Amino acid sequence: MFKGPIYNYSQDFPFIWDQFNLPIRYGSDMDLAKSFVITIASETLSDYTRASKAEWEAVVKKYYIEDAEVEPTLAIRLTDN
Repeated sequence: MFKGPIYNYSQDFPFIWDQFNLPIRYGSDMDLAKSFVITIASETLSDYTRASKAEWEAVVKKYYIEDAEVEPTLAIRLTDN
């Protein structure tokens, strides 16, 4: 019946976790790139982070689920290009 995942963004938590891909060239200073990304994301998203923490705490208490990280995070994946 369904051809893909169904998402319901209308219940309890008004924020959506998202990600974006940022290509970084091989040979670049990865530590510097990581610090730039985290610093800029943290500064840019600080109001959203603060608001989402309060909302997420309510969801954790209501559904007795494990806490999640709502601060900006970074995952690095090496590819062939």
